[in-house]
Amino acid sequence: MYFDEEGDQPAPKADSRDKSVAKYIHKKIPKRIGDLYGMEVTCFYGEDAINCLLDSPWATGKDAIFTDRLSVVRFCHELLLKELFHRATLVKRKPKSTAVTDGNDTPGESGAEGKKGKKKTKPKDEEAKETTSEEKSEKSKKPKKVKKLKLEMSDGQYFEDGREIFVWIYEPGWQKFFIGFAILATAIALCCYPLWPEWLRIAVYYLSLVGAAFLAVIIALAIVRYIVWAIIYVITWRRHSFFLFPNLTEDCGVLESFVPIYTYTDLSKEGDKSKKGQGSRKTETKNEAKEEQGSPSDSVAGESEAGKEEGGSVDGSEHSQGSEEDFEVIDKAEVTH
Repeated sequence: MYFDEEGDQPAPKADSRDKSVAKYIHKKIPKRIGDLYGMEVTCFYGEDAINCLLDSPWATGKDAIFTDRLSVVRFCHELLLKELFHRATLVKRKPKSTAVTDGNDTPGESGAEGKKGKKKTKPKDEEAKETTSEEKSEKSKKPKKVKKLKLEMSDGQYFEDGREIFVWIYEPGWQKFFIGFAILATAIALCCYPLWPEWLRIAVYYLSLVGAAFLAVIIALAIVRYIVWAIIYVITWRRHSFFLFPNLTEDCGVLESFVPIYTYTDLSKEGDKSKKGQGSRKTETKNEAKEEQGSPSDSVAGESEAGKEEGGSVDGSEHSQGSEEDFEVIDKAEVTH
């Protein structure tokens, strides 16, 4: 319960005009789903409500209530004090832990080496491009799940123009009223169980058996679907995945829990795609490594060949000199004697 500035009297209750304006906002602006201390709530942004009311019937004509954004802010602040909605703050999610990097380079590398590592991971072959395009098309086909906003109560309860979040307390319609009345009537009827006629007791007994059987079937399905998935997964050597009622234990409605009936994925195709992508990247890295190592090896080989040629020429000259020194000139007279 919100109180006025003096704190002596409770805030006034909403009249018919306030409820009609709140109902108009509730229908026109987009709703967001939030998680407030474990409760699923519907919320909206303050600027969306202001833009909606400036285009509403209450902003035109002689008896216009909303003439500018400030007038809308004041009126919405009164709705907040009348407990039609309250202000909440968005809880920032903790960032995921990442590996330590050296500057702007890849993890574990620095300078030019890190940049080279980044260049190596870029797919250049046609097969890699095809696999990436197919993966993108598959991701685009999958329906995107809307994330819930994690909220908590705000200390300052006032309306503000901007991307501030407000949680609905007022819910238009008769459904919630009817559901609450049905729950209350059921509780009173259960308390009067000893006064029921015999035929009604027997009917309730059989209905309870049906409910227990339904609950047992749900539990059995939850266990059997894992057994079926494991058998198919093992028999097909991890190539096929078949899962019954994937939404059975998800946080959704009763009918949505049984839709779709099954999901099937061919894991062999996904494995081939990943292998093709990895193979193309490995060949690129090997080729680039060979190109990088080619220049120093060629220079070393050239130097070694030049050294061999120089060494060979020196050895040849020495050998020629040595041969001239080893042999002496003999006269023909000495040979005849």
